[in-house]
Amino acid sequence: ALASELEEYGRELAVWGIKLENLVKHSPKHKTLRDACRRAIGEILRDGDAVTLIFGKKRFPMKKISEITGLPLKKLERLRIYIMAVLIILKGDYEYLPEYIPAFGESAPGQASDDRGDRSGLPG
Repeated sequence: ALASELEEYGRELAVWGIKLENLVKHSPKHKTLRDACRRAIGEILRDGDAVTLIFGKKRFPMKKISEITGLPLKKLERLRIYIMAVLIILKGDYEYLPEYIPAFGESAPGQASDDRGDRSGLPG
């Protein structure tokens, strides 16, 4: 089941020009950046227009997302691939993959979570 989800996820990432094997390189390494991504993803998901633009038109509107999230464009550009990859999981029909996103699940399988703060308003 997980293997088929990963295959489907890989296909969905490819639609966006993202390779599954590149996600580690584009994932935020520092807690402050992970927290900023978590907040930004929550803000994007709460904004119906942004979700429609992203998934309906298959584009990532940098300026609008910068306005919604408060992230500067330069930082948003660095985090865009990670944010998009997480959004695809959270908006998709995936049963197992959300558990592997430490910022949105309790912790990634096999890892202790250092992120057990307030999760209000976040999906998952």
